[in-house]
Amino acid sequence: MVSRAHVSVATALLTACCGCSTSSSDSASSSAAAVVPAATTSSVVATTSAGVTTSGVVAPTITFSPALVPVSGRILFTIEQRSKPAQLAFIDASGFHIINAPLGDVFGGAVWDGADNIVLDREESGLHHIFRVGVDGTGLVEVIGGDDQQDLPSLSPDRSLLVYGDFSTQQDLGVHEANSDGSNVKALTEASPIGSKTGNDGPEFSPDGKSIAYVHIVDGDKGLAELWVMRADGTGAHRLTDASSNASHPHWSPDGARILYSETEDGAGPAALGVIDAVGGSPRPMTDPGDPGASAEGTWSPDGTQIVFRYYLKGWDHNELRIVNADGTGMRTLWVGPPLGSAETPDWST
Repeated sequence: MVSRAHVSVATALLTACCGCSTSSSDSASSSAAAVVPAATTSSVVATTSAGVTTSGVVAPTITFSPALVPVSGRILFTIEQRSKPAQLAFIDASGFHIINAPLGDVFGGAVWDGADNIVLDREESGLHHIFRVGVDGTGLVEVIGGDDQQDLPSLSPDRSLLVYGDFSTQQDLGVHEANSDGSNVKALTEASPIGSKTGNDGPEFSPDGKSIAYVHIVDGDKGLAELWVMRADGTGAHRLTDASSNASHPHWSPDGARILYSETEDGAGPAALGVIDAVGGSPRPMTDPGDPGASAEGTWSPDGTQIVFRYYLKGWDHNELRIVNADGTGMRTLWVGPPLGSAETPDWST
């Protein structure tokens, strides 16, 4: 498989350090999400106990607290843990919820599709395709199939259109678009030459639905990727950042004025979050460039005042979900992954 934008250096750093697997076992379907109230602690919600890890780093002790849950909206994410089933989960004002759905061995890139559904990429019979599943874990259905593979879906604001990365075992096929029911599939960017290390992936619609931000992979092996924007019909594509930032996971601010993205300078760690005006200009750090930890996969709160992202510090056997104010201040830990576990690609929506 060719290199994909979401398997960027930023993501690889966190995944490799946490020692996590992208595999999971089948989960039994449930009629409702399992709920742990925010005011309580369980083996899932509790953080790791304080202690020395194999690398000698003391793991923090953080309690999942009612004071840290989002006051509005829901944060969806995938929990991956070595040698254990992956889980789809979300956090809202009422607490932590596990979604028991029959998602199989490999899934990710989950995003909200309105109040009742989730869209994600899922592997079945060796191919990644786009699926939709209910927030109660029922109604799993394939939306985009075929002989190609897809990842990192994003819905238009009115939920009528779906964009995603498309690829085969030989080449990157570019950003594609379809109706939300999977019909009328078309390419928005050109396919890369067979065997090329280039590609386009990780698309996201702007809040007004008129533009799409995406990642152009210049050299997947060297960790060189740029942030681009195009019109929703695929025309007018232009570059916002240079390749040295190794941009990945672009997310528009709710007002459409800025784009948040993950970056690693010249393909090296630690990963950080950057932000750039949607009309262009100079990128700015969102997280402290001097922070020894790696910050990646950030996304905005529905009101644009906060950002949730995954955070990893060298030596930890897990990663965290952290929240920071939109001006970069007030960082705090929302959730701590289990031992050898990580939280992947959070999506914060109403």
